[in-house]
Amino acid sequence: MDKSKISSIEKAIALVKKAAKQGNTAVAIEICTAILQRQPNNAFAKKMVRTLQNNTPPKAGETDDPPQGKLAQLGKLVQACKYTKAEESSRQLLENHPKSSLLYNLLGAALQGQGNLVEAASFFDKALQLKPDLVEGYWNLGNVLMKLGKLQEAVSSYDSAINIKHDYAEAHHNRGLAKFELGRLNEAIESYNIAIKFKPNLAGAYGNRGNALLTSGQLEEALQNFNKLIELSPRLALAYNSRGSVLRKLSLYKEASEDFKKAIQLKSGYAMAYNNLGLLLQDFQRPTEAIANYNDAITLKPGAPEPYYNKGVCLKSLGKLEEAVHNFDKVIELAPTYARAHRSLTTIKKYSLGDPHTLTMKNLLASAKLKDSDRVQILFGLAKVHEDIGEYGNSYNYLKEGNDARRLQLNYDITKDRKLFAEIRGNFERTPTIPDRSDHKFSSLRSIFIVGMPRSGTSLVEQILASHSEVYGAGELGFLKDLAVPLLQRLSKENINQKSHGLTDKDISDVRNGYLEKLGSLPFQESIITDKMPLNFKYAGIILSAFPEAKIIHTTRDPIATCWSIYKQYFVTSGNAYGYSLQSLVEYYNLYKELMSFWHDKFPGKIYDLCYEDLTENQEGESRKLLEICELEWEDQCLDFHKSKRAVSTASSTQVRQKMYQGSSEAWRNYEQHLKPLIDAFYETR
Repeated sequence: MDKSKISSIEKAIALVKKAAKQGNTAVAIEICTAILQRQPNNAFAKKMVRTLQNNTPPKAGETDDPPQGKLAQLGKLVQACKYTKAEESSRQLLENHPKSSLLYNLLGAALQGQGNLVEAASFFDKALQLKPDLVEGYWNLGNVLMKLGKLQEAVSSYDSAINIKHDYAEAHHNRGLAKFELGRLNEAIESYNIAIKFKPNLAGAYGNRGNALLTSGQLEEALQNFNKLIELSPRLALAYNSRGSVLRKLSLYKEASEDFKKAIQLKSGYAMAYNNLGLLLQDFQRPTEAIANYNDAITLKPGAPEPYYNKGVCLKSLGKLEEAVHNFDKVIELAPTYARAHRSLTTIKKYSLGDPHTLTMKNLLASAKLKDSDRVQILFGLAKVHEDIGEYGNSYNYLKEGNDARRLQLNYDITKDRKLFAEIRGNFERTPTIPDRSDHKFSSLRSIFIVGMPRSGTSLVEQILASHSEVYGAGELGFLKDLAVPLLQRLSKENINQKSHGLTDKDISDVRNGYLEKLGSLPFQESIITDKMPLNFKYAGIILSAFPEAKIIHTTRDPIATCWSIYKQYFVTSGNAYGYSLQSLVEYYNLYKELMSFWHDKFPGKIYDLCYEDLTENQEGESRKLLEICELEWEDQCLDFHKSKRAVSTASSTQVRQKMYQGSSEAWRNYEQHLKPLIDAFYETR
């Protein structure tokens, strides 16, 4: 230092401050020494020397961290959510420690707490540049990237943390969260597995693994995880709400209701639990109570779109279309990219040229931010719009693009259904007649199973029957499938191992007793109940073995009309995955026809075929035959089925609110040039 440049003490002090700010500690100490030579008692110089000497410059490869005590104080400020104070203190310390990775990391945490995510990420990056093995830096950066929606980058950041600290349970857990958001469910579940391995009491990992398992349809496994979450966190309302959602899907309605109510008890004003209780009541065919719960959810959280959407669906099922439109519009107002609301709106509106909603959906479709799953829903919605305005070519183009994308999402392989249908037939080759089951659980209740291909008139038939005073229309129940699928899977494994003896008396009794127990959870007083799950045609042999007193009504419709109507429909669940390709539709329809022929041969006179076209052309005559087959006395209100106030939740909910009309089976002709696979397969058999 050239002491001649120090012309005054004031200038010297200014130079000290500048050097210290720039990190030139040695220069600052040298100037202070010169000051003390001229003024041995200079308080500023003495204090600065002590401060600077306590913060000696880092050696090569080291960071310039402040004393541990100051870092601890900063950490406490962040933990106490005093983010503004933490930011201010961090920036002050960085003036003297510009190469401190820990300070940059704490400053990033303070900014993250204030919602300044982009700036926070930049400081976490700076910390990692200074100290590439700072595991907390990668953890914090991953969390910020997650919130910014940069999911793959977040995964990479968590991977870096895990490479440094392999047993970092929280990093494995959050990596699972990012994988879940990316739709990579199996990888998410594996990350949660590792997190739990390293930290068996990490409650959140059980909850999020449960969510991933629930999303992938592994309901029993999801239930086990939520049970564990409740064991670890018995006062956590979220845990009961999540378990209730699984129990609902398992058709354990009483238990689900108890969990949703427990969640509400634990957390006053828990809007999502009210919403989920509404969904449960909707399953119960109690739409008025369901709507009351949706209204509670909306009151508690008016900015949440989900309760409005579910209320709209419920109103649609009741035929209150104007109110349903209002609720779907509200969803779109709150969440403009909520694709389900856009598509649902198209199913109840009649569009004309220039409707502004059309442009809204097209703009949404062009957005790069739209998820693939949402894109599919918009495509189906636009197909309906263009059909309404008579632009059938454009309608088909949107429809084909939507079907192609949906097929890729579901990864459907028809070889699995070929194998399944063959196995079903094989299991009944040795069951020539309906056995007399003396061990059957007695029930005064009689079931009517309405089966057939989707879009073949099953909803119409149920609406006619449910208009009768003795009949409760339960809609599409999943009870039989829940019982039949595990049974068939077990038989399949036994066949592979050549240990199968076919269906046993115990198998049949278990199905009967299990089904009747599930029916007992439904709120009805009638003595006859309809189960309108179309694909139960696959289990007709099980139905006739377990319920010899039951009736099976098999609806049939023109095959081209049926397949085309399926192809036009977006199905919320994956059960009709064959329907997103004209080619797989043809093959699946043929598998269905072959199996129904098999059932007729195996159980002659036990299945009543009702032709949809005959019903529309001769409503009263066919309706009288239907009631006679079902051993029901004639009631005139069965002709006025469209006046029924019951909720209808299927894709045909709007049609069954109208008087019966003819001609719908010819609607495919507007698209005839595009339907060669259907026409080649079925036209001669019509």
